[in-house]
Amino acid sequence: MQSGSAGPTALLLPDAPGARAAWLDFVAACYAAKGTPRAYFAAQLARDAAAGHRFTVGVVLAENGQMLSTAKIFHRRVRLGYNDTSEGEAGEGEAGDTGASSDAGESGKSRESGESGEGGGRVLSVAGVGAVCTAPGHRGQGLATRLLAFLAQECIVGGQEHYAFGLSLLHAREEFRPFYRARGWAKTLRVPFVYLTVVPKRSARARAAELIDRATGEPGRDLQAVMDVYEVYSGRLNGTEVRSDAYWREVVAQSGCTFFVAPGEDGEAVGYYAAVDRYVVDKESGQRAWRCLEFGAHSSASSSAQESQLVELIGHAIHSTMPHVAAPRDDGINNCAPAAEDSGRSMREARKSHRIEVPAGSRLLRQENFSEEDCFFDDGWLYFTTDGAEYASENAVRWRTDNF
Repeated sequence: MQSGSAGPTALLLPDAPGARAAWLDFVAACYAAKGTPRAYFAAQLARDAAAGHRFTVGVVLAENGQMLSTAKIFHRRVRLGYNDTSEGEAGEGEAGDTGASSDAGESGKSRESGESGEGGGRVLSVAGVGAVCTAPGHRGQGLATRLLAFLAQECIVGGQEHYAFGLSLLHAREEFRPFYRARGWAKTLRVPFVYLTVVPKRSARARAAELIDRATGEPGRDLQAVMDVYEVYSGRLNGTEVRSDAYWREVVAQSGCTFFVAPGEDGEAVGYYAAVDRYVVDKESGQRAWRCLEFGAHSSASSSAQESQLVELIGHAIHSTMPHVAAPRDDGINNCAPAAEDSGRSMREARKSHRIEVPAGSRLLRQENFSEEDCFFDDGWLYFTTDGAEYASENAVRWRTDNF
């Protein structure tokens, strides 16, 4: 599991408390200038542990054992090549699998799960790559390049049988995309977004979901219903992840966000929206916008009804959080907790329309139905398949809840 006999050595860290703590200290130091705290990466480890995912971290060590560079592999199962154009229910193959078992790569299964869906889609065992960083004093020496090549050979393409990945996926900012494309992550998963304009308004039909009983930590009355809506809705969307029950609970516990639901006649959720309580800035226009983490709707409703339901839920969510709107923070995974209250905002702000950034890679919100200035693509999701297979990569959805 080592690379090189002299000078810096690339290897996999052991899954031990001391190694995890040392890694967290290292990445926190590397990302300190960016303002990403240690808690962000600790939360990622906690999620993976809850879902039964392996601790797979590569490092480059100096001869004295000093950590110089690192990258983490996130074990995921992702739907790729799906082409959702129907109004009906999702097929049994994808929507019926909640991913309750550990992912295919870890259990020694084949690189593809064997599940097929509409449009020739497959559920693939994916090596997500993240937390790529090098100590400030050692950058520009090719250490990250060496480490990525080591991980590709040892874990992603070759290596041990239980790492049988079908695809590797990462997200890169625009300035770093040429670097990763030159190292093999040459294909792009195109993720469209639109800006919706919503007036904050309380809805008598919407309510905050009870996903986790905060007193006991046990599942709340809405958790299973929201999970079911996710499987039906996201189960046929290109780029979405198959989530285990344990991963769901960990996502909810860590997100700090409020999920809002639209109950049906029996009281169970038939649609949901994960609210985010912070502003992001559209650098080109200078406008502020809310950011949607994810949403889902039961497929028995028409597309127009689903869109109306989503807008209603978003309006209700923003109305519920407007008194606490504050400056942006990024101190944890999808952290939505309000910072210090912005005393300069008056309640009149709550009656204005607000822009919200929403993924548009589904039949509910297609970018062709919006003006050009309200649409944009995130082309930062780069990937390669380990067997050279080709999949449809347009019009994908990557919920921000699943970022790594």
